[in-house]
Amino acid sequence: MKPSINLDKKDPKICLLTKILKLFDDRTTKQLLARNNIHNINLMLDCIKIILMTMYFDYTISDMVREINRNKKLQTHFKIQNNLSKQQFYEFFSRFDAEIFNKITNSMCAKIYKTNKNPVKTYLADATPVAVDINTIKKYISKEELERLNLKWGFSKTKMHYIGFKVTVVLDKDTLCPISILIHAGAPHDTVIYNEILKELKRRRLFAKRTKLYFDRGYYSLENYKIGINRYKIVPVIAPKYENTIQKIKDNLAYPLEIFKNKNLNKTKKEYNILKTILIQQIENWDNLKPVRGLIEDFFKVAKDAFGLDKFHKYTTKSVSKSIYLCILLTTLCIQQGFMTKTKMQQLAEGNIEGRPPIKHRRKNKTQKSKNHTNTTVPQKTKQTTILDYQKDKQKTLFNYP
Repeated sequence: MKPSINLDKKDPKICLLTKILKLFDDRTTKQLLARNNIHNINLMLDCIKIILMTMYFDYTISDMVREINRNKKLQTHFKIQNNLSKQQFYEFFSRFDAEIFNKITNSMCAKIYKTNKNPVKTYLADATPVAVDINTIKKYISKEELERLNLKWGFSKTKMHYIGFKVTVVLDKDTLCPISILIHAGAPHDTVIYNEILKELKRRRLFAKRTKLYFDRGYYSLENYKIGINRYKIVPVIAPKYENTIQKIKDNLAYPLEIFKNKNLNKTKKEYNILKTILIQQIENWDNLKPVRGLIEDFFKVAKDAFGLDKFHKYTTKSVSKSIYLCILLTTLCIQQGFMTKTKMQQLAEGNIEGRPPIKHRRKNKTQKSKNHTNTTVPQKTKQTTILDYQKDKQKTLFNYP
């Protein structure tokens, strides 16, 4: 059993959650739910608020429902209109597919993404493993059962062998807002997911002129550079995996045969050369771009450490996908409330919402004696000689015994 929630309106943790949940009471959010064929909008908003509160306070759903029904102040403060039981909550929430929550997440993030008026778009892409709650040590799971649950085995350096999913997120560098979320069963290689990421971004018309995409070295492939420039007309900045790869990239990036079919051949060649030069410059300065690339790592750190992205108590594809979308939405809305820098995101991941600096223990400054200072009272001799001299002086002062 978790302790009860103390509703202190001056508490910075309660203030942050209040700002986030107020966004769901907006008229545009209700219109968004209505567009996705959700009829009972107030009940859906209550369910979303309950799930976000469970992730925020690290509760289970049953404990959070019990806490809300017991404490009427929570209902009035967070504007939860329906007094739901645990069975009613699960029954209503299970009616909807995960794709609806994907649309809700993308639509709410689109409001934030539209604030970026920079014509040159820069995106950050990375993936993280999410394991399901199956104890493989005590329970053997056959291949048939995994296929029935649409689950696969995967491997990562952090989790080693696990059963679960791989979540790929594409962030906008300026707003730190996810523009695309992809979920794959198991752990397919990054080079396999690369083409699917670009196809999804093009489908949603998120590619502008000379768009830059930053990837880590897991996506490294000479073919991926050609796909990004030739097919999608973007700059795929993939971290080099081996030394002396710049010359290989230059030799590999030649004019495709399709370019000669265009009527404006000189214009297309010029644009191709511009994309190629931008790519070479970015790869040569990759060491300076590591702090920018590290922003998405901090985003995942907030989602995992603060809101439990990698420890869901679920084991079906439908339930895990819903939780992943809502967890990323909660992480995005929290970061937008003044946690946009690298330091602020690390403080948010550690639970330091107030933004206090770390405590530094003071050390006592040892008094350093000056070189010219000499103490005349203490003889500059060894310990043994000073004791002998002291005994001689003491014997001289003694009187003879009568």
